[in-house]
Amino acid sequence: MIITRFAPSPNGYLHIGNIRIALYSWIFAKKNNGKFLLRIEDTDINDSNKIFKKNIIKDMKWLGLNWDNKVIIQSDRINIYNKIIDELLESKLAYPCFCKINNKIFKKNKKYKKYNKFCRYKNFSSYDLKNKLHVIRFKNPINTEIILNDKIYGLIKFNSNELDDLIIRRENKLPTYNFCVVVDDIYSKITHIIRGSDHISNTPKQINIFNAMNYKVPEYIHIPIILDKNKNKISKIKNNLNLKYFKYNGILSKSIIHYLSSIGNSCFENINKNVFSKKEIINNFNIYKINKSQITFDYKKVLQINKNYLCYTDINKIYKFFRKFINLKKIKIKNDFRILKLFRNSYFTFNEIIENNDFLYIEPKLNINLLKNNLTINNFNIINTINNIKNNIFFINKWNLDNINISLCKEINKYSIEYKHYIYKIIRILISGKLKTTSISIIIYILGKNISINRLDKINIIK
Repeated sequence: MIITRFAPSPNGYLHIGNIRIALYSWIFAKKNNGKFLLRIEDTDINDSNKIFKKNIIKDMKWLGLNWDNKVIIQSDRINIYNKIIDELLESKLAYPCFCKINNKIFKKNKKYKKYNKFCRYKNFSSYDLKNKLHVIRFKNPINTEIILNDKIYGLIKFNSNELDDLIIRRENKLPTYNFCVVVDDIYSKITHIIRGSDHISNTPKQINIFNAMNYKVPEYIHIPIILDKNKNKISKIKNNLNLKYFKYNGILSKSIIHYLSSIGNSCFENINKNVFSKKEIINNFNIYKINKSQITFDYKKVLQINKNYLCYTDINKIYKFFRKFINLKKIKIKNDFRILKLFRNSYFTFNEIIENNDFLYIEPKLNINLLKNNLTINNFNIINTINNIKNNIFFINKWNLDNINISLCKEINKYSIEYKHYIYKIIRILISGKLKTTSISIIIYILGKNISINRLDKINIIK
């Protein structure tokens, strides 16, 4: 059975690059009727955060990338790692090292600082092992060629003599990343490791540990990393391409999945559709068609995809996501379904719908100066006209857009085109506090009869 995993470190929010790896690992497992596992790599206590750990799990659920089995938390497995390290020590595949990184034991090289194996050939007393600080190093093979047959980058060869004797346990008795990764991949029976190309340099170190533990090396599929608009590697902390940013801006999880599954490959080129179901993505995606080129993140494309999902997805399904977004933003909106139905074709995100139409759920303060500056015709006439419109609205029996338009036109059609535009401008200021909005009849329809009348009544302030 094919088993993949997504193994983030809880040192920041999941960003678009992390999510791409999670998605590809999830798709590959589902496409092959396999298992997809979630693992939290938190053995570096200085770099791990409990809040980010919880966020990873929440974000994976929000994306709909459900995992099989229980979440693996590395910090819960320290005893397992240490037990295996002790076994490697007994087998002479690892050794204690008392050297300090900054002393003369280390050779300095322009490319890297590499340990010269000073302690590798020493024997230490039990007293030293119990009472002196030391690390445990893995015995890197000497004069060996390490071969990585990557499914994207092809055959890559490494010279073992260029690799360090990897520290697998720190002075604080905690195991290190590269070691824990291999142990968990073995215990979880991972068959395919899908991750960013920035991890290629870790691969020969991990292959050596797999071999030392007499375990078949999994298949490696390294994915080119995504760059931000400035062609820089995406950061978990300093970049606005993390999942929190997308969630709070009202981007659908489906849009993110659609975008990430379609970039850097030719899987969907011949499919003329605006939206995809997860089943369609799984069926059409082929991880072996990914090209080696790095990709620059295209936010405009994400927005267009998101607009397609807003427009073409069943309104009741979209409404469920809209409600969750409103709750996330902690906003109280009474006519949220009406707002979504009328505006979903006009904007790219939920956030745009909310921010550009805040007057629909928040009473706008009447801008007296704006109102007076736009009162260029006899005040008595415009007050009379607005009050007549207000009365017409009051007597609408069936509340719908057609009847609202009729009630407006009943009064406004009495006047010249120039005066009509003028009336609409004043109505717009009264009910929204703005000079530019969507159709006035739509605003009145969403606000409802009572609120609309109350806002129009403010015209009488200028008497």
